[in-house]
Amino acid sequence: NYIEGSNTSYWPYSGSGTAWTKGSKGTVPSGVNTTEHFDAYEVSSRSDLVPDDITAVSGGDTYSNFDTTVNLGVDESDIDTPETAKEKVESYAGRMNGGDFTWDFDDSTEDSNSSVIAELKTAVTEYKSKLIESLGDSSSSSDSSSGGTDSGSSGDDSSGTAGTDTTVDTSTSTVITFDSFTSGATVSGVTVTGNLKSGIASKTYGGITYTTALKMESSTSISFTLETSATLTLITDTATKSVKIDGTKYTTDGDGVVSAELSAGTHSISKGDTLNLYAIIISPDA
Repeated sequence: NYIEGSNTSYWPYSGSGTAWTKGSKGTVPSGVNTTEHFDAYEVSSRSDLVPDDITAVSGGDTYSNFDTTVNLGVDESDIDTPETAKEKVESYAGRMNGGDFTWDFDDSTEDSNSSVIAELKTAVTEYKSKLIESLGDSSSSSDSSSGGTDSGSSGDDSSGTAGTDTTVDTSTSTVITFDSFTSGATVSGVTVTGNLKSGIASKTYGGITYTTALKMESSTSISFTLETSATLTLITDTATKSVKIDGTKYTTDGDGVVSAELSAGTHSISKGDTLNLYAIIISPDA
């Protein structure tokens, strides 16, 4: 754990029966016996152990010391400092690319404010997702602008019907999946022609699990037109293989993901190497 400030808001174990007054570490008035009542046992390194003779007042349980094991499956050099971890959480936690709802808190006033923030409450209660739809399923959003019904079946050449748009709305993220679709249909401005891959394992990316994939083969074609520049992300099942974007090969990373910055206009996705495509994500530029 990492605590900013003067570290005076808790009782540490003293080991000597010394009493500390909560909120004023450093003084020794009469008060709480911190060999019995304490909030934390402080150590100076990750290899330090909590002694077995330190037990909980209620139940007498000891600490298991599980997280001092040397082999945790990661190199110690790869463990972030608390400061870096805090920065990463603030930058990357939450929905992909920051999602479509943001709120900036004023640290100078909100750190000590326990009341409801009226403006934030209004923004949350009035929020509506800007996700238009997944391929062939327009029921995923309260703001859907194109109709669609699902009548497909699982396996290769699954079919269904979908609404038609002429361009991709680049003011918000568009996610195209293949749970049900008609080959050649246009959904949210993206036209997909091809066949589904049956019996494929699911894949989780960005907290979302995908269960259906499109086979990237010679006959597969995907095309769309962007209103403005955007980021294209393709989720595949194969690492270090290529997908063609506008005729240029892009190589997937170790997770089978590839991204490209695209300008406004018409674009295409086609086979590079043989692989399966789980999802197409088009996100507005930051």
